[in-house]
Amino acid sequence: MKKYILFIFFIFYSSQFVYSADMNGYVGGNLGQADHDTSITTGTATLDEEDLGWKIYGGVNINEYLAVEIQYADFGASTLNGVNGSTFTVAGTALQFITTAELSGDADSLGFSAVAGYDINEYIRPFVKLGGHAWDFEINATSANVNGTIASDDGFSLFFGGGLKIKVTDNFSAVVEIEQYQFDSLVLDSVNLFSAGILITF
Repeated sequence: MKKYILFIFFIFYSSQFVYSADMNGYVGGNLGQADHDTSITTGTATLDEEDLGWKIYGGVNINEYLAVEIQYADFGASTLNGVNGSTFTVAGTALQFITTAELSGDADSLGFSAVAGYDINEYIRPFVKLGGHAWDFEINATSANVNGTIASDDGFSLFFGGGLKIKVTDNFSAVVEIEQYQFDSLVLDSVNLFSAGILITF
């Protein structure tokens, strides 16, 4: 909840700053695939490291080449399924299920970044970004005996990426991106987010 409040606070006050300073800002939203790189190796358990990911963001263009941006991203979850006796390892430690269960690792973050881009022509603008993100990671269990969060972790790490902005109208653009988010977690090493979305300039 604190992350949502901080994001809304930034969007509101950055829009006021943009208006008063006669600069142009933007807001946008992307949807795509999140690939989780975990430290889990499966034996007889089943691991799925892909899920739906999305993000919402807003930024201010400092000049024609550089912008600053803040975002909230939800990376979905990686899931591990097994029955009694199913085996797996986490960071080299061998473990096994004692009942039929599903373990899901949910990840999200609030980040900020510097975004550098260049207009190839009137419509096409490639860009790169580098920033940091405050992340949360929770492991939830679903079984006959346990339902709920069994472990959690949080921290601050770097992320980077690049993409392409395609202008449709003066105030509306399409965006495609690939980003990698680092996680300093025992279970989750990083998340790659492949996404596309829309961006509105004001």
